[in-house]
Amino acid sequence: ASKKPEFLEDHPQAYFISFKNATLLPKLHETFNYSLIFNLSTTYKITAPIVEKLRSDKTQTLLLTDVEDLKASVETLQEFLNLPNTRLSLYGEILDASFLGESRHLQKVLEESLINGEIRLSGNEAFPVYGISLFDFLESVSRLLFGNFKNSNLYFLFYKHPETVLESAHLISRVEPEVKIHFSDTPSASNYVTRHEINDIAQKLGLSGHYLDEDASHFEKTISSLFANKEKAI
Repeated sequence: ASKKPEFLEDHPQAYFISFKNATLLPKLHETFNYSLIFNLSTTYKITAPIVEKLRSDKTQTLLLTDVEDLKASVETLQEFLNLPNTRLSLYGEILDASFLGESRHLQKVLEESLINGEIRLSGNEAFPVYGISLFDFLESVSRLLFGNFKNSNLYFLFYKHPETVLESAHLISRVEPEVKIHFSDTPSASNYVTRHEINDIAQKLGLSGHYLDEDASHFEKTISSLFANKEKAI
């Protein structure tokens, strides 16, 4: 983000600094006890002052990287992981009514099922998805930042199941039987990172992939909640 989020206006003790203003960090006299850093798909030249400040303050840091930015962020992430108090987490699509309408894969499927009562698949039955409810996402971030976790893991802030669009579609139709699934003979071209590739990148970073919560019912609970509040969602 390039501007301070509105919710931080009620927390004057929290700093918001965009990457373009990162050079200001070493000049601040305040000690940073905790920090959240989103999406490091930028050059280390830009982020080096951040590393300097976090190392000096011994800041407990949580890096939150979008799945779609992971490949572009590997080199910079490695520099941050050399800090002693840093954890890395990976997130995907946040499943909440306020995020519907965004051009993400699972969100499109949810929007289509909520509004039209149908899901149209275009041949990418094994297309990977990385969904998590807003509640579970925020709870996971809080646990990772303030809890006692190993820094040697890459924490997945998305559900272990479902893994694909097809699995998601079937789970949605199981929760809401009136939703119909239609298949097309024309697959669409898409760029994505697979879960296998994610684990390979984790190994390259010297980390072990770890699902923070493997409860398979969470996705279905999220879908049930969205349909129960369908009027607000659409």
